[in-house]
Amino acid sequence: MADRGVSGPKIAKLGRYEVVSELGKGAMGIVYLAKDPVIGRLVAIKTIRASGNDEDDTVEFRERFVREAQTAGILSHPNIVTIHDIGEDAETQTSFIAMEYIEGKNLKMLLSEKTKFPFEQISEMIAEIAEALDYAHRKGIIHRDVKPANVIITTDGKVKITDFGIAKIASSNLTTTGQFLGTPNYMSPEQVSGAPVDGRSDLFSLGVVLYELLTTKKPFQGDNLTAISYKIVHEDFTPPADVAADVPTDFNEIVARAMAKDPWNRYQRGKDLALALYQLKAQLEERRSDDDLGTMINAAAESIDTLKLGNLKAIAQSGAPDPQETPAAMPAVGEASGSSRAGREGSGSFSKSGSGSFSKSGSRRSSGATVAAPPPAEPPPPVAPPAATPPGPAKPTTTMPMRPVTAKGVPKGKSRGGLYAGLAALVVVALGIYFATRSSSTEPAVPGPAESVTAAAVLNAEAAGLQKSLADGKRVVDGGKCEESLVILRTVLDKHPDNQTARQLADQAESAIRGRADQASKAAQIEASL
Repeated sequence: MADRGVSGPKIAKLGRYEVVSELGKGAMGIVYLAKDPVIGRLVAIKTIRASGNDEDDTVEFRERFVREAQTAGILSHPNIVTIHDIGEDAETQTSFIAMEYIEGKNLKMLLSEKTKFPFEQISEMIAEIAEALDYAHRKGIIHRDVKPANVIITTDGKVKITDFGIAKIASSNLTTTGQFLGTPNYMSPEQVSGAPVDGRSDLFSLGVVLYELLTTKKPFQGDNLTAISYKIVHEDFTPPADVAADVPTDFNEIVARAMAKDPWNRYQRGKDLALALYQLKAQLEERRSDDDLGTMINAAAESIDTLKLGNLKAIAQSGAPDPQETPAAMPAVGEASGSSRAGREGSGSFSKSGSGSFSKSGSRRSSGATVAAPPPAEPPPPVAPPAATPPGPAKPTTTMPMRPVTAKGVPKGKSRGGLYAGLAALVVVALGIYFATRSSSTEPAVPGPAESVTAAAVLNAEAAGLQKSLADGKRVVDGGKCEESLVILRTVLDKHPDNQTARQLADQAESAIRGRADQASKAAQIEASL
């Protein structure tokens, strides 16, 4: 019932079933893939042939076979392979059971392939088998042969246990020497001792399967059947977490209880074992979610740039203007550029023609006069030139007081001196504006020290706030409060809706909450059915 066999069938029919191929061989017989011609479905047929030559023994075996197969046929559970039919081939006198054909692989094949299962999946698989065993035990049916070869993992990941009742049927078909069918590695102490068994024997065998899935090793090993049987009855096994370092220690207690020597010290029902495994699965999933969430929070926190005081000082210093970079000009040039900017921001303006005068604030006072040349027809009467006065030192100002220059009644010398002084002032102002305009157009605007520190402080505050929110979320998750963590993360998303890190953290928290709710619901259903 694992993968379809490729070998051709040695027989064409078993009863009404048309044999398609041989799936495998076991200690009790051969398993065939066959087709039911009535409804056209594929079935797995397991054959069991009586080994005794005595006619009475053969008749007794057939009666027992029919009785046990009919009993197992009443089982209907999603984790138990369904029995469809029983019969006997008239030509070969071979008894057979027609069962549900399952495409997949059994655990024995998967373990031989070194398949590694996550611990959460191991918990769930064994818990589902425990529930199936509990269902069968309540029907009065004991499996007696729980082992990896009888646990099938389907192609869609479901787990099913097969061969219910087959071991009890086969036990009546042993030779007089009382030999074992296969090895006793998965037998309970009472089975090895030949004592009466009940459902707790199946739970011991399931504990051995759980141990092997966790460690890939059998708990009781020996060179021969006698050595293995002795260890099963008398010796303790090594805890799985001591055999494999990556196995969570939580499994030690569950395995120890399932494989207790005394049946009264084991789980008394399959439901009890299933509940313990479901609870452990929920804890493992929550730890994994917490670890993933913590990793994402740490990664997000590391990606946030934290501004230090040294960085702020460097930013402030780079934003401050360097006085050494001022153009080599008269001090009046800087003052002129400042006053000219003030003049532009005010209500006044200046004219390149030099008309008007300038106040100290940079605003223009209109004189209402224009500079005109003397009329050529009527030259002014000759006037003695005044005594020349030495020019005074230049004042560092952008304006200088001037009288309105007119053509009448003004000495020629004074008129030219005032005109020259006005033109000089205009040249100084124009130079200041030129250098100021050139500086602002060629160099990027650099914020001043105060502005740099303010912007950096705001950025640092936002980064610290985001980092604190993420740290709070991690702290709450570590405490097992995913709901509170989700509230914190959603608050971050309200402020930063495009923050992918916060979005992923919120999804992780929601996934953990849903997983916890699902496991709690399933545990509640199990407790309700107890």
